[in-house]
Amino acid sequence: MVGVLRKHLPTPDEFAVGSALLLGYRDEISDDLRQAYAQTGAMHVLAVSGLHLGIVFIILSFLFQKIPNRSKLYVVLKTFAILIGIWGFALVTGASPSVMRAATMFSLLAIGQALERTGAIYNTLMVSAIILLLINPLWLASVGFQLSYLAVFGIVYFQRRFERMIFVPKGFLRKIWTLITVSLAAQLTTGPISVFYFRQFPVFFWLSSLFLVPAAALLMTGGLLLMFVDWCAPGLAFYLGKALWAMIWLCNQIVFFIQDLPGALISNIFLTSGQTILLYLTLFTTMVYVSHKHRRSLIASSALGLIFIAFTSFTSISNHRSFELVIYDKYNASVIEFYKGRQCYRICSEGNTDASLEYTVKGHHQRLGIRDVYEVSRTSAESDDSLFLKTGSRILFGGLRILHLDGTTRLEPASKVKIDLIIVSDNAGEQLEQLLSTVDCNKVIFDSSNKFYKLKESTQILDKLGVEYHLVAQNGAFQKRWQIE
Repeated sequence: MVGVLRKHLPTPDEFAVGSALLLGYRDEISDDLRQAYAQTGAMHVLAVSGLHLGIVFIILSFLFQKIPNRSKLYVVLKTFAILIGIWGFALVTGASPSVMRAATMFSLLAIGQALERTGAIYNTLMVSAIILLLINPLWLASVGFQLSYLAVFGIVYFQRRFERMIFVPKGFLRKIWTLITVSLAAQLTTGPISVFYFRQFPVFFWLSSLFLVPAAALLMTGGLLLMFVDWCAPGLAFYLGKALWAMIWLCNQIVFFIQDLPGALISNIFLTSGQTILLYLTLFTTMVYVSHKHRRSLIASSALGLIFIAFTSFTSISNHRSFELVIYDKYNASVIEFYKGRQCYRICSEGNTDASLEYTVKGHHQRLGIRDVYEVSRTSAESDDSLFLKTGSRILFGGLRILHLDGTTRLEPASKVKIDLIIVSDNAGEQLEQLLSTVDCNKVIFDSSNKFYKLKESTQILDKLGVEYHLVAQNGAFQKRWQIE
């Protein structure tokens, strides 16, 4: 199937989108293309989910409706064929948690239609979740599982309410408004957890969905038809492939256009797990008020909203007043950062690329709202700043006295110099025994640039002297946070 698409979609981006949309094959998606779809809120189009299973279900139901037979045997065979189609597509595309959720829901729906029974969508949603979690309880921790169920729940609960808020006459405008309300409903329930996981918010998610959701239905229909036609009518498949390529190309251009719109993405948003829970509690109590008009629910919703604002403000003020030292666990490298407010002072070993450094520190920078990063050379003799003072191997930051041993500077301190922390980089631990005879220090940190076999001798010396130590490569990043009264 991938070979068929590769033959008819010769350009890289169009093949990548087509194979991801139709088959769940995402190995060919470039970083730029993935970023464009993520930043426009259209990633659900590339990740096979309920949208795609819904289209398959609608196509199969439409085809069987054209057959006039209504016997019991026909109903059984029809249901069986729909189930085979749904689960066949789910398995071919990788059976991710979101796909399994959708396949289970549509299977229950198909069986219900065969039995001429209509059930509440909330019951169907809950039963499908219970079935999947009985199969694999760990799916509860899957991001795709969480987003999938929250999105469906939001659409079911909010979409009709949003649609009734503005009267739009029947016709083309009504369909556009319906698509927008579906996007708004899904975003309302998935927004907090999406920001928690991905730390960004696509402002024009509704605009991308307005174009790409209808396009996905056309692409799914055309792509599945192409698979069949390529087998039995190669000449017709050539023209169908050209049409499919043109539609995918247009979708990509729309995504890139939306990505370039001013203010299209709010990035570097950080939510703690506590803040995320508060947002969902606020949303839940608001829903209770909307459904039952209980005044207590409105009071609870307002109180939770105020608690969220207070918690966020307190965290921001605390970050601004606090000093922090983090020694990151980066393989075979030394990455040391000092934080105050929105400023960061960084000392790192050579050879660290900007991309690898960003991967290491980005999450913590977003949490603290870091705006300015000052690189401090390890070989510089002095670095004088109102917050950060470096003289040779000695560092003074927020009242914390630090000695950084990296093999480039030989320290000859006076007798019994008081040091709060010693940081050892690049296998410079052989200086410790002599150094600790003239330095008063109770904590030594070995960062990840030290070789494992070199640490054994150093740790034995520290154990003998009764000095506490932390091995970043084994015990994880070292973090120290403090305030000056």
